[in-house]
Amino acid sequence: MNAFCTVVTRSHLGFAKVLAETLLSSGNKEPLFVLIADCEDIEDEHIERYNFNPIYLSDLTTIYPPMMPYYYDAFEFCCALKPFLVNHLFDSCNVSSAIYLDCDIFVVGSFESVWEDLKTTSLLLTPHQLLPPPIDINYASELDVQRFGLFNGGFYGWRAGDDTQQILNWMCQRFTYLGFSNPEEKMFVDQNLLPLVLGYFSNFVRISRNLGLNIAYWNAHERNVKFFDGRWIIDGNPVVFFHMSGYRLTFPDLPCAYLNEQDNNHILRCAKWFEQVIIEYKEILLSSNKLGSKVKPYYFGELNGITLNKHYRRILFKTGYINQWSYKYWRIWLWEKLKAIKNRFRSLL
Repeated sequence: MNAFCTVVTRSHLGFAKVLAETLLSSGNKEPLFVLIADCEDIEDEHIERYNFNPIYLSDLTTIYPPMMPYYYDAFEFCCALKPFLVNHLFDSCNVSSAIYLDCDIFVVGSFESVWEDLKTTSLLLTPHQLLPPPIDINYASELDVQRFGLFNGGFYGWRAGDDTQQILNWMCQRFTYLGFSNPEEKMFVDQNLLPLVLGYFSNFVRISRNLGLNIAYWNAHERNVKFFDGRWIIDGNPVVFFHMSGYRLTFPDLPCAYLNEQDNNHILRCAKWFEQVIIEYKEILLSSNKLGSKVKPYYFGELNGITLNKHYRRILFKTGYINQWSYKYWRIWLWEKLKAIKNRFRSLL
């Protein structure tokens, strides 16, 4: 059986519903499995309307460190769980090929070509960019790609087998302690580790150059997308999905809420078609949110009554516990403060 999967927290259930809805409306009938990373039961009368199978942490067949939900933040934790989810699908759900998609993906076409590609490879990846970017693009320069990862972690294609299991085993080990979002230490969740996968397991990995996959703000300048006869096409072929990374309803007209106004305007000048994509995605997202559950805070956001910010999470990772009066706590606190000052001084120089 082929299947789609994604990982979300309770706060992003609305995005998962949109993913499920757009998969179905684009003719993709394979089931969607959604790992909800911070609860063991969801109460939502509308989920049954979608091809949406919830999975919980207690369902996973591969064990992760018990403190991982606390020393990682929500974004880091969801990224680290990807190989654990795929392992579960292969072990317990009779899935032979799986496509992982981030929940903020807008599907507009069939994945039939991707399923065909997975018949001849263990792992399918997509680069952020397929061509060298223009020199005047500040938001997706080659230095940015180097810093945040050559391949995009929002899409993986997997085919079950012994070769694939080697990759999953490696990921399940490394993602548990190398999956922080900390560019200063050359870490950016799973994405900065994917080039190592290509180096270690090159015989089992294929890089897709399908222009219809993973179209996003970071590569919109290189994609000749058009809307023709009721569907999105690129160079005469159907678009499969847009990756709406960074899109937020709080800034409904911007491609990416994390970029400044100048960069957003640059994206829309280079790719005027992106405006129509945003309008369509916004309408679907608004419609889905009317059906969604009340947003709840991240379950692992505090421990022992202490709100876990980045500083506390790092202490928890290094010591295994939080005790503000311990010798280890103060030593690590001082070290982190001195390191921050050092990095600030270096950047000023």
